[in-house]
Parts: sequence; structure tokens; C-alpha cells
Amino acid sequence: MAKAAVQASQEIDGLQAYALIDSERLARLDLAPSPSILPIVDGLNFAMLKDLLGGAEPAFTTHADGWETSLMLHYRPDLVGDGYASLPQSPSGPFLKAGETGDRALNPSGIGGFPTRTATAEVGRRIAEYRTRRIGDAVLGVSRQR
Repeated sequence: MAKAAVQASQEIDGLQAYALIDSERLARLDLAPSPSILPIVDGLNFAMLKDLLGGAEPAFTTHADGWETSLMLHYRPDLVGDGYASLPQSPSGPFLKAGETGDRALNPSGIGGFPTRTATAEVGRRIAEYRTRRIGDAVLGVSRQR
């Protein structure tokens, strides 16, 4: 998305496209803020997520984990299957290592981050409200510059 936003802004006369990316992910993606790449400052807020969801180790990423499950329980509980709380738990370390090496045996579930057993609709609501504020701040920052 970042590449598309930069390219569109450069190639389409009169267009300024933006990719909003959580500040915690910018370094991992080897990206820096630019006129087309807007950081959502503390968009993931891993400390807040740790307080809400717990976990055995600090999370550095999230995929199909308690963060995403909580958001789905908040927005679309009808799409969350029974038994989500008993899914295999996998902290970020094995998830990232499997992605780096391509060895799916290191993390067969594909889950990475916060435990799903602590996911709730209420946690999802709190995450959604927080992220809405952070995204709004990023968008307002651009509109103030114009």
C-alpha cells in the first residue's frame, strides 16, 4: 500500500494518496514517514494490548490473535467460530521466525501475538475506539498541513 500511495502521488497529476501505517510497523517494513506514508502513532500500542489481553511474552506483531479476534467479536461476532478461545496460542517469536525462515512447522497455527483465550467484544470495542482516535489524529495532521 505504501508503494502504491507513493507511486500514485508521483504519477497522477493533482492526486495525493496516503498509506496509513502503524508507527510500530514502519521500522519492521523499512519505511519512514513521508508525504504519502502517514504513521498512526502508537497505533498498535502493544503496552495497552498486553494490559487488555495478557500473554506469555511481549507481542511485536499480531495475526489471527486475540487483538484481531476481539475486533471481530466487537464488529462481526457472527463471523467468529466457536472454539476460538481454545485455538493454539503462539506468541510473536515463533510467528515471526516461521515467516522469516518459511518453516511452517515453527508455527503450524499461523497465529502470532496475543492469546485468543482472552479475546472479548469489550476488548474489541476498546481497541476500536483507541484506533479510531489514533487514525483520526493522523488524518487531522494532514488536513492541518494543507
